[in-house]
Amino acid sequence: MDLGFTTAVPGFQTEGIAYSSDGRLLKGIESLNRTVTATDTRIDLYIEAAANPNIAADFSFTPTALGDLATAGTAPLYRLRQADVALRDTQVWDLTQDKVTLDGLRRELPSAQPRRADILRALEHCLDLLDPDDVAGTALAGRASSFTAAR
Repeated sequence: MDLGFTTAVPGFQTEGIAYSSDGRLLKGIESLNRTVTATDTRIDLYIEAAANPNIAADFSFTPTALGDLATAGTAPLYRLRQADVALRDTQVWDLTQDKVTLDGLRRELPSAQPRRADILRALEHCLDLLDPDDVAGTALAGRASSFTAAR
């Protein structure tokens, strides 16, 4: 979700709360915490958004003309810029987390340590097993054979 905020600072601007269709609070939304996870195949999501004037522009926390209806004006402070829906494939997600973890470990190991080469070979083997046209269909095979060897 992008409610129109800037990512320069958390808070002191637009923010929102995501609710399910039955009124259950799901989570708060702000510039550095923008995702809402749904667990059902049908998505009914309601966002209550607040367009707060930025009173912390220079961290002086001074009142603005926007705090009074007589001087606030009618121009919108923020606009909904983006609301994406994506389906997370857990096998691909797990594969990505394995790759990031193993590559991070590989980078931390001394270059002369054999474990580093073992991890690199396992990562290469995983890539050999992945079909770029069907990552979702080949992710499990890549994880099972390659990352088992690296562990």
